[in-house]
Formats: sequence, C-alpha cells, structure tokens
Amino acid sequence: MIDVTIFEGTDGDPLKRVYFKNTKGWIIRESFYNQSINQSINQSINQSINQSINQSINQSINQSINQSINQSINQSINQSINQSINQSINQSINQSIN
Repeated sequence: MIDVTIFEGTDGDPLKRVYFKNTKGWIIRESFYNQSINQSINQSINQSINQSINQSINQSINQSINQSINQSINQSINQSINQSINQSINQSINQSIN
C-alpha cells in the first residue's frame, strides 16, 4: 500500500505537492508518474513488436499451408488431365490398330 501525503507547494499545482512513500522512503510524484509512463510506453512497444512478430509468423505459416494446398490441388488436376489424355491417346491408337 502506498501512503500519500500532501505537502504545501508555492506554485499552486496540487500534483506537484504529492509525495508517495514506498519501501525505500519518500519519492516525488514525478518519479511515480514517470514509472507509470515508462510502463505504458514499454507495454505499447512490446505489443507492437509482438503483433509484428505474430503477423510475420502467421503470414509465413499461411503461405506455407497455401503453397502446400495449391501444390496438392495442381498435382491432382495435372494427374487427372494427363490420365485423361493418355487414355484418349491409347484408345485412339488401339482403335487405329484394330
């Protein structure tokens, strides 16, 4: 728990008169708020980095999956076409011989 004590200031800004007591003693409110701001900035930076990394990983995975699927589909189509052509050619040759 943080103890808050108000000290009178001369500039009339209530925020500048707030001091926090922690385990190490008294710290001025600027230090407390700077800590909060730095946490916020670091959180934002880390979120951005993680989003970028995850996006890159997902893109790579999706590319790989799509490539594999497309390869499989194309192989199947080509196999089917070639089979059909060969059957047709063989049928035509056999008919011609007979």
